Amino acid sequence: MKEAFSRVPNYEVVLKTAYQYGIFNLLEHCFVTPGIPLKPMLANPTKSIGEVLDRFQNEEFTCEYKYDGVRAQVHILSDGSIKVFSRNLEDMTQTYPDLISIGKQFAVSGNTISMILDCEAKKERCQ
Repeated sequence: MKEAFSRVPNYEVVLKTAYQYGIFNLLEHCFVTPGIPLKPMLANPTKSIGEVLDRFQNEEFTCEYKYDGVRAQVHILSDGSIKVFSRNLEDMTQTYPDLISIGKQFAVSGNTISMILDCEAKKERCQ
């Protein structure tokens, strides 16, 4: 049940699927679905670089810059519509028109049917 809910964090969908196919068949019928926001995996901050080096001693790892933006999921649906969700799974589509136009570029290029783009949205001041 927990893994099914991590794929489709929507109780209504998971419970209907469990009722229809049985609880032991959930993973065969619950898939990541554009249009249903996913709970993001959030970073755990550390106090120092030394803490990171100690934790990953003798292991390869990659670091990323932390941009001062907003976590966003851009969902491009098979019908061409686009939804934008926040890290709290709130529909923020109307708040980010620029992400809609970027999403439309993905939708019309190549063989893209549907997709979910997990990103950090950051406004830039153009001069």
